[in-house]
Amino acid sequence: MTDEALTKILVVDDLPNNLIAIRDVLEDIDAELLFANSGDEALLLATQHNLALILLDIQMPGMDGFEVASYLRRLDATSHIPVIFVTALGRDKKLITQGYEAGGVDYIQKPFEPEVLRSKAEIFLELHRQKMRIERQREEAEQRVAQRTSELQVALTAATAADQAKSDFVSNMSHELRTPLHGIIGLTENMLAEGLSREHQDSAHVVIDSARSVVSMIDEVLDFAKVEAGHFELDSAPIDLAKIIRDVGNLLQPRADELAVDFKVEVSAEVPSTLIGDRARIKQVVLNLASNAIKYSAEGEVSISVDVGTVREGWVDARIRVSDTGIGIDQNALPHIFDSFMQVETSTTRRFGGAGLGLTLTHSIVDIMRGTIDVSSRLGEGTVFEVFLPLAVPDESAEETSSDSGTEKPLKLSLDEIREKLKGLRVLLAEDNMVNQKVALRALARFGCDTRLAADGLEAVKLAASRDFDVILMDWRMPKMDGLEATRVIRSTERGEHLPIIALTANAMKGDREACIGAGMSDYLSKPINWDALVTLLIRVRDNEMETPS
Repeated sequence: MTDEALTKILVVDDLPNNLIAIRDVLEDIDAELLFANSGDEALLLATQHNLALILLDIQMPGMDGFEVASYLRRLDATSHIPVIFVTALGRDKKLITQGYEAGGVDYIQKPFEPEVLRSKAEIFLELHRQKMRIERQREEAEQRVAQRTSELQVALTAATAADQAKSDFVSNMSHELRTPLHGIIGLTENMLAEGLSREHQDSAHVVIDSARSVVSMIDEVLDFAKVEAGHFELDSAPIDLAKIIRDVGNLLQPRADELAVDFKVEVSAEVPSTLIGDRARIKQVVLNLASNAIKYSAEGEVSISVDVGTVREGWVDARIRVSDTGIGIDQNALPHIFDSFMQVETSTTRRFGGAGLGLTLTHSIVDIMRGTIDVSSRLGEGTVFEVFLPLAVPDESAEETSSDSGTEKPLKLSLDEIREKLKGLRVLLAEDNMVNQKVALRALARFGCDTRLAADGLEAVKLAASRDFDVILMDWRMPKMDGLEATRVIRSTERGEHLPIIALTANAMKGDREACIGAGMSDYLSKPINWDALVTLLIRVRDNEMETPS
C-alpha cells in the first residue's frame, strides 16, 4: 500500500455549504477527503481511519469543536492526529488559546484564503507521509531484525548441537580407544608379573610403552578438543613450584639416561615455597617442553631452570626455562611452531613421532593461565623455551595449609607387600567387557583379593544387596543398568555405613569424575588403570580410610 493511499483528511462542519467550500479547495489535493457534520460522527470516523489531518469547525450543535479536540487528544488511537480549527468566531485571543489547549495545532478564520488552507493541508499531508514512511521503515527493520534473530537462533542451536555432537564423538572415541588399550596394557603387565624370559620381557615392555604412547596422544586430543570448545578450566590451589619442576626432572631422568642426555634441573632459591596455581597444568607444560627437548637431543644436553622475575604485591612472575642442544628448528618453521599439528621434522624420513599437538596445547595452557611463552632456536644448535607465568603469593594462613599433592600419590609396594595388605579383601567387580574382566580379575587375584564378577549394573545391584563385599569396583558403561544408576540404587537402599564404590571407567572427559562422585561413588580411576593407584585406594578401604558420601 502506498503512502498516498494512506493519507486522509477529515473535514468536520455542521453546515453543508462549508463542507462543499473546503472540498472545492482541496478536491485536487493528493489525499482522500472524509466529511462529518457533527462531533459524534467526527469521533467515530477518527477512530476508524488513519487520518493525516482534521479540519474542525468550532461552533457546532451538540458537541463543539473544542470538546471534540479534547476527546481526540485523550484517546490513544487519535491523540497523534493534528487538528486545525476552521471557524467564523474570529481571532479572539481567548478562543485561540482555548483551541491550542484543547489540542489544536493551528487556527484558520472563515472566510479563509483558499491558498492558505491548501498550503497548510499539504504541509500536514507531507508530514504524515514522512511519518508513515518512517513507521514502515521501522517495521521493516524490526522484521529484518526478528528474521535475523531467528536465523541466528537457528544457527546457534545448530552450532550447539554440532558442539555437543563433537563432544559426544570425542568422548565415545576416547572410551572406545581406552577400553582395548586397558586390555593391552593390563594383560601385558599381568604377563610380566607372572614371569617371562628376558627376551619376552623386553617385548612386553615395548608393548606397554607403545600403548601408553597412544594413551598420551588420546589425552592430548582430549585436551585439544577442550581448548577448541572453550571448556578448558584451571584449578587454583597452593603449590610448591620447585617440587613440581623436580618431579618432572625425576620422571624424565630415565628417558634422558636411555638417550645419553646430560639432563639438569636448577631451581633458584628466590622461588617462593608456596604459590597459587594449577599444579597439574604447570607440570603438563614443563613435561611437554622437557620431554620434547630430550627427544630431540640424544647425546646432547637438556636443562630445566626456574626462577622469579618481576615481583609485585601479592604476585610473582615465575620464569621456567627449558633449553637443549638438540636438532634445533628451522627459522622458516619457527613462527608456526605453536600451530596445530605442526611437526619440527616433517620429512618422510622423520625419526621422531607425535601428533603435533604438544606445543599447541602448551601454548594454549600458558595463554589460559595469562602467561607468555617465547622460543628461540638455531638449526643444528638447539632450542630455548621460556615460559612466564603470573602466580599469586598466598598469605601466611594459606601457606600453613598448603598442599601440593593434588590427589593422593600412588604407593610403590612390592607384590609381597601388596598381598600382605590386601589378602582376603572382598571385591565386587562390575564390568561387562570380557577383556577388561580378564585383566582386572587376574590383577586382583595377584593382589590377594577375593573377587566376584557382575557382568552388568543390574547384577551388581543384586549382589551388593548381600553386603558380602568390602568394596565395589564399578564400570560406567554397562548393559541393563549403567554404573551411575547402579550406584544410585545401591546408595538408596543402604542402611548405616556406606559400601565404598570406586569407578573404573574409560570415561575420561571433563566432568566424568564429578558425575561419578555425584552419583555416590567414593573415588574414580580412568582406564587404562594405574594399578599402583588402585592398590593405594584398596589399602585405604582395608584400613577404613575411604571417605564415602553421606
